[in-house]
Amino acid sequence: MTSLNEANLVEMFLESLISERGLSKNSVASYLNDLKHFLIHFNLKAVSVLKLTTSDLSIYLSSGEFSKCKSATIARKISTLRQFYLFLLSEKLIAENPALDLEPPKKEVRAPKSLDNNEIEALIQIIEHAKDPTGIRNYCMLELLYSTGMRVSELITLKFSNIKNPVEVHEDYQVFLINGKGNKERIVIFNQRALQALNKYLQVRSGSNDYLFPSTKSSKKPAHLSRQMFFITIKKLALEAGIDPNKVSPHKIRHSFASHILQNGANLRVVQELLGHADISSTQIYTKVLSKQAEDLVFNHHPLSKGSA
Repeated sequence: MTSLNEANLVEMFLESLISERGLSKNSVASYLNDLKHFLIHFNLKAVSVLKLTTSDLSIYLSSGEFSKCKSATIARKISTLRQFYLFLLSEKLIAENPALDLEPPKKEVRAPKSLDNNEIEALIQIIEHAKDPTGIRNYCMLELLYSTGMRVSELITLKFSNIKNPVEVHEDYQVFLINGKGNKERIVIFNQRALQALNKYLQVRSGSNDYLFPSTKSSKKPAHLSRQMFFITIKKLALEAGIDPNKVSPHKIRHSFASHILQNGANLRVVQELLGHADISSTQIYTKVLSKQAEDLVFNHHPLSKGSA
């Protein structure tokens, strides 16, 4: 099998991905880059990719050229090879899939990046005394995002129907139902600050759009404020507050909510429910934040941590 024919096989494989799975251009480009490198590697060795074994593939993936790659990158390359060889198997060009038994590297679990309490307060203080309707709206959105841990998609698509009838009303907070990820209902809790910010916003909000935060652009259909517009707003607030805007995003504020309530003693299962995670493993990444906090505490305050005098 010549290298030209192998290149043709890759082309046929990519065409099948586009026609049968409707993959995006970026996804197809990722497959192509992985397979180009793969073909070049074995063509230089004058070995047909149709003759490779699981051992050959393992040696390829563990070679020095991939030593600095992240585990997610190696996992993606393994997935590409599995799909490619599955295609070759379906075309009856090989008898078995040598990539099927490749062991993906352990997934790197990193502590989510979040803002500390002082940075969150600095963001809020910049906007909480706004007088104009746009500023009051931005303050309300920021307060709701941090107070509830909502996803930004959940925040911008909130409707009046979500907030008209609380599930529970308490002296210091109210519980609401929202449409979460996958259109699944879940609860969120508005504390006093969030409720005050919401009430202040409702007094200046205009328009009959059912979205709580309507788009400012004219449209025949009811539309909500875009994710991009809120993202830009958050970055501007960060600059005004003297915070590196690269540290601030709606998702990092959600991380901050989870990290801060865990640091203050919240149960992991409760945090899972509040964040709307289907799997507890998604919530457990926040325990790394607690572990790092404990590590820093011991290093900075234990009498023997820096050596004896």
